[in-house]
Amino acid sequence: MAAATVHIKVDAVGRPTDVLVAGDPGHGFGAAAKACAEKASFEPAKDDAGRAVAGELILRVLFKR
Repeated sequence: MAAATVHIKVDAVGRPTDVLVAGDPGHGFGAAAKACAEKASFEPAKDDAGRAVAGELILRVLFKR
């Protein structure tokens, strides 16, 4: 099993605006995790009033055989 970690900035609509590989075990896993995150959609963060706002998250992607 291998795990890659990506840091993702998400806009208020839930689209990733910036993806950075923060942990890469090699063998292309970091690039694969980044490509997957760039295509995904996310639940946007919410402010105190419940409105969608831009936010950030760290995602750990596990690869299994």
